[in-house]
Amino acid sequence: MRYKTIAIITTLLGVISSACADLISVGVVQGPFQHPDGLHQTWRIIARFDNADDRIMAVVGLPNEEYNTINFEASSNLYNHGAWDNLSILEDFPTAGPLGGLEWDSYITIGATEFPHNIMFTPNFLGDWWGGPPPIMVIFGDQWEESDGAWLFFGAPPLVGQFDSIDDNETIDVVIAQFTLLKGSSFTFSANVAWIPTVGDYVITPFETKVIPAPATMTLLALSLFIYPCRKRQTKHS
Repeated sequence: MRYKTIAIITTLLGVISSACADLISVGVVQGPFQHPDGLHQTWRIIARFDNADDRIMAVVGLPNEEYNTINFEASSNLYNHGAWDNLSILEDFPTAGPLGGLEWDSYITIGATEFPHNIMFTPNFLGDWWGGPPPIMVIFGDQWEESDGAWLFFGAPPLVGQFDSIDDNETIDVVIAQFTLLKGSSFTFSANVAWIPTVGDYVITPFETKVIPAPATMTLLALSLFIYPCRKRQTKHS
């Protein structure tokens, strides 16, 4: 069994931090910015915390059966902004703002919703990058999976309170992905959130989310399946 993804994350971040109480759920909400063509629907994947002083590290795929791989499957292709589509790995991350990106684009993230951001992949994400350039783009199409990699906040893990995405909500909501697809599309997205409670070692929490079209009305039902117990991994010291 391999743990190189977690080893990379803890090495890059230099964190050691156990209890599992403050990450409440991971769910789907409609994005605040929708494509003006009226043909697409934007969804955000939100990690909900109830303590603003928790810290979020990464979204992780693991080969251990207790956890999830990072897996995305949809009934249509993700929408990617034409100015960047197939041209740059920047397409995988938030580009709205100074880079001329669009607020309704598809991307993965840790809190940030526009450029600049501080998010990166582990080198082995969807393939080994050592000795060569990264792929042009990895978050596209209707299916992708990573069994031993992650996207992470590069640097000291930030407080979740700085990323609260929904005003006047009882929880602290951190965006970890945004997906735009044709209206009426379904998708399933599963992974694990690596985070640090205010006291203790870091925790890895599996989740699965789904959006399913309702046949009678073609409206979309967003489901949050947060059915796994929280698990933790403790960093060993020499």
